[in-house]
Amino acid sequence: MATDSDPAVSVCFMVSIDDQSLGAYRVAIVGGLVIGAPIGGLLARAFGITAPFWFGFFGSAILVALLWRQFLHIAHAAETT
Repeated sequence: MATDSDPAVSVCFMVSIDDQSLGAYRVAIVGGLVIGAPIGGLLARAFGITAPFWFGFFGSAILVALLWRQFLHIAHAAETT
């Protein structure tokens, strides 16, 4: 799976968007790490070491389910222009 730390993905992403959007993206990534690390620690302490992974799995599944229709619009955006 490609991640933000994958050099090929990072280079393609950085050249495809403007500087202001790239800055906002980086702030969101770093902000998510700063907020997510303590939350993951609290979840692990309260429910066991695998709890943060299950939380991330189900959270991602819910997010994909909610955004699925938008993904279809994004995938076909180039066909309509």
